[in-house]
Order: sequence, then structure tokens, then C-alpha cells
Amino acid sequence: ANDQALRVVTFRMDPSGTIDPDSEQPFWSLRQRHPTHNGGHLLVGPDRRLYLGLGDGGLPRDPYRHGQNVRTRYSQLVAFDLDAGDSRRMRSPQTVAIGLRNPWRMDFDAETRDLWISDVGQEDIEEVNMVPFRQVERATAARPLNFGWSLREGRRRFNTDHDKGPGRLLPPLYQYTHDEGCSVTGGAVYRGQDQPALQGWYVFADFCRSWLRAVRPADTDAGYELVEGTATGAITSFGVDRRGELHAVSYDGQLLRIRGR
Repeated sequence: ANDQALRVVTFRMDPSGTIDPDSEQPFWSLRQRHPTHNGGHLLVGPDRRLYLGLGDGGLPRDPYRHGQNVRTRYSQLVAFDLDAGDSRRMRSPQTVAIGLRNPWRMDFDAETRDLWISDVGQEDIEEVNMVPFRQVERATAARPLNFGWSLREGRRRFNTDHDKGPGRLLPPLYQYTHDEGCSVTGGAVYRGQDQPALQGWYVFADFCRSWLRAVRPADTDAGYELVEGTATGAITSFGVDRRGELHAVSYDGQLLRIRGR
């Protein structure tokens, strides 16, 4: 927004699925010091909580050291209890994770419920994280998931003067350097029917390169398997339709459907 605040708002929707554009109501907001690294992806988890991914909200190299500071909302994954008995409690976010630079974007696997987060890097490393949902459920502000920023960028040490926050540092499942791209665009785990070869793979892209990649955990030395295809345009986001089919949006306004080999 122009006031440099990240805002979550609500709209009324009638039974047919039509949204009333005049029904906007504020739900939650976070003041931003800079118009960068704001994150902002919303999704409802398997536990019916509303999850919001937040970036470190600052200039390069996390100058305010938000990454490991559990007392700030920046660099966090937070959850809102939509089934809370009162409005104040519903609008009070619960810390699930810290140590995110700019999560773009997130997905819960429709079958396994595992959480996937693609986190945009700073100087050289883009990362894809996967956490079993049982760990997400157990996370608290005192013992959150900790993705490492800005003590680490991917698996590498980064800011050396940064005190570690609570929680064990979680390494990414997969990372790549800026020799291969510049900014990861997270996608979703494919659970559709039209592309059986992609079943169970997490599909993602990079804003600066014309590739699509898909990764999944595997019993290998690397801990994952990876396949690569081609993309059209700079991919900025992904979405899943009612049939579970995966689509992408490009920077020049194209809506693309993901197809396997």
C-alpha cells in the first residue's frame, strides 16, 4: 500500500461466489519500513488456520536483524485461528516460523499436508524448504520453526553478528545459486490427474530464467530428486484450480497451464 503497510483485509462473498467490492474490512496490518521483502502470501492450512508469510521488510542484508528476532513480526510465518471464539483472538497471529527473507510463495501438499516455502535469496542462493505438517502443528513462539535467515543464506553462513533465535536451524531441501537464476518463484505440489508424471512433485520457477523445475524428497545423497522443463516468460506466481491442475502467471500477463513431459 502507499502508506508502506502490509494489510490483510476481508470481503463478503455471497453463496454464488460473488464478492461484494464495497464490503472491505481491515483484518490485520504490519507497518513496513521499506517497500521491499514484504512477503504477503496467504493460504488456509489443513488445520483451518490462515497462514501469512512475511519478509524481513528491510534493505539488503537484513540491516535491522529481523530474521532471528522472535519479538518482531518480520521474517515470520504466522497463523490466525479462524475458529477462535472472539474477534480479538482471531486477529492475533501466532508465530509458527522465523528466519525467512522473503517467502514467495507457499503451499500445503493436498495429500501429505507437508508445508513448502520458496524463500528468495540475497546475494547468491535461492532456496526451497519442506517441513512435515506435524512440525508445523507443534511450532510455537517459544519454539518456532527456524529457516535461518539472516544467520544463513541457504546452507551458507551469512550475517556473523546475528544472535541465533529459538528453534533448530532448518536447512533447505533444495537450493541453487545465481549462476542458475536470480529470484525463486514458489509453486505447488502437483496433485492433479492430467499430468501423472508430475504427481507428488513440487513445481517452481525463477523470475529471471525460462525454466520450470520440480523437486521431491528422495533417499539419495542429495536428499531430493530434480527434473527441469521450460517456461514462457518471467513466472511471478502459481495457482491450483478446482481439479488440482497447476497454472502459472507470467510478468507480461499470460496465464499458463503446467504440462508434464
